[in-house]
Amino acid sequence: MFVKGVLWRKTKGLHESQFNDVLAEFIGNHPCSDDPQKSIEWFIAQLAYELEDGRLSAADMLNALFSRLQPAILNTSCFFNVSKMGTMLFNEESVKCRRFIAAALNKLLSSVSDSARADVFSACSDWLELQGEEQEGARSIATDLLVQISKIEGDGFASRFRTVLPSLREIMKSESLWSDNSERTISGICYGIASILQNIGESARDVLVAEDFCVLF
Repeated sequence: MFVKGVLWRKTKGLHESQFNDVLAEFIGNHPCSDDPQKSIEWFIAQLAYELEDGRLSAADMLNALFSRLQPAILNTSCFFNVSKMGTMLFNEESVKCRRFIAAALNKLLSSVSDSARADVFSACSDWLELQGEEQEGARSIATDLLVQISKIEGDGFASRFRTVLPSLREIMKSESLWSDNSERTISGICYGIASILQNIGESARDVLVAEDFCVLF
């Protein structure tokens, strides 16, 4: 399907974004289309494609799908898709690919219902509490997802952010911080905290004076 799509696009002379829109429309609305979730899972799997261009195209296609598909379709498998994409994001070495995957995640989380997004937040809260070197990926993914949720919810995310501050404090103050986490994960958590503060706007003032935040660094 992926190869056929590339060849079809070249044959018809369509720009990639135009091709993605056409394909997303077919997957989501055409009566001959299979279950859209199967297509989503297929493109998520392509995020592990060997060539960077292929991974970028897959992330772009996912972005188009999440823009076109109805929330009722996306809500059903939101947590599954977010978990799979979060793992791909953690394992991705390319900065550009990470940016594309993050954008697709943001589109998915902004397209689902509040309750579906709340389920993702709840999972992130649990993942931040996991300890040990083997759970580094879960902590990193949780931080990345919280950044995306804060972009969507803005200052409304401030109250949620305060509830995960104790877990972030435990991570940053742990004696095993450097043995349980890579430098990239630690810097990612720090960058994530800064990004969330920026995303919640004026509400950041209240967070900055919270006891759990003051002892983070």
